[in-house]
Amino acid sequence: MGAAAALASLLVIALTTSASAHEPPTPAPGENGPCGQGQSGFANPGTLVDRVWIYEPVGNSPAPSGGRCNDATRPTSLFIGGYGSFFPEPYNKVIRHFTSRGYAVVYPGYQVIPWLPYQYWTVKRGAMAAAARGPRLDLDRLGISGHSTGGGLVPQISIF
Repeated sequence: MGAAAALASLLVIALTTSASAHEPPTPAPGENGPCGQGQSGFANPGTLVDRVWIYEPVGNSPAPSGGRCNDATRPTSLFIGGYGSFFPEPYNKVIRHFTSRGYAVVYPGYQVIPWLPYQYWTVKRGAMAAAARGPRLDLDRLGISGHSTGGGLVPQISIF
């Protein structure tokens, strides 16, 4: 190989490496992604004692869920906590994982009252209020998940 061909090969390798260094690698399944997290919250208009939290991805990185972390709209996850989890703190790692990969997350808290229709109504009102307040929430790309009692509410909530 001549000196010119060797130099050209090194230049191609350097440019390829340099170009790919600007984009973060795609995280492996289960790993957090490159997006940061912003948070807002408000009183649930259905009860005024419960709160609803909206978590959104931030930053300009490519989001593993498609687009960029700071796109005008983001795919959204409604996450319903288990019985007694009226605050999102027990689920911080799960919520952070979703937002790091480019998903907005809505977490409607609800009171521990042994009457399932009340919990359903509270979660539904909180989710509907978040949809009205969150311009980045893409309801055409909505996933609903939950833990324990929250998981049991998913089929009912999914038909609203």
